[in-house]
Amino acid sequence: MIFGRNDARGGVVRGVQPEAGGRVMCLECGRWLRTLGSHLHAMHAMDSAEYRYRHELPVGLALAARDLRDAYASSARALYPAKRERLQPGEAARARGLENARKAKRESASRAGTRILAQEQAAQRGRQQAARAAARHEERARELGYGSLAAFFAAFDAYPDRHAGMLLGVSETTASNLRARHAPGREVTGAARRAQQTRRSTRRLYDQRARAAGYATIAALLAACEGEPDRVVAGLLGVSVQTANRIRRDPRMLGVDFA
Repeated sequence: MIFGRNDARGGVVRGVQPEAGGRVMCLECGRWLRTLGSHLHAMHAMDSAEYRYRHELPVGLALAARDLRDAYASSARALYPAKRERLQPGEAARARGLENARKAKRESASRAGTRILAQEQAAQRGRQQAARAAARHEERARELGYGSLAAFFAAFDAYPDRHAGMLLGVSETTASNLRARHAPGREVTGAARRAQQTRRSTRRLYDQRARAAGYATIAALLAACEGEPDRVVAGLLGVSVQTANRIRRDPRMLGVDFA
């Protein structure tokens, strides 16, 4: 994972090590360097562990540019087979290493960078789960004899959402959401109407937060943050990284009417 985009207002996000153009930025003095190890010792009289602690970075975060890290890893992999026997640790050394790793993990748990990393990993898992769910729904529609979910909902246009949900093996609310996505234009009732009202109120809430952050609408904020990581949008809207990711993937946030 590459840490290192600044937030939309030009400041550095707490717990993030900026990286760009094959260089990393020293959070002590602002200089951009290929690696920070010797620089920290020579200019700031601190080691890497103290630097990570001061700036709430994850314990295991490398303080070098991505291409350098990749080169070091490739070199280590090439040398490791020849040194494998000599590098095998004894039982005592292995136990000390495990205890040190657990201690470092406990100390790093409260740092901002560790939380950001965990949130981004959770958001990635959420995207993967959503993709797998969409594939399952499409596969179920094909098992029922329809080419796609759109064809399934076209055939069951007159049936309530709970019947469609029973055939697809999902809840009524999930069926309502799938129908709205794959069969737009149908008059909605029941759970779908309630979900629609919730989305409208949510859209108004995010528009208000976008205006408080200096943007006309949520769509304008998302357009301005195009290319930025989800944590930037999360910081501007005051939501979690997972919520920011869902907002960016929801076309209704981009100005499409809810009706």
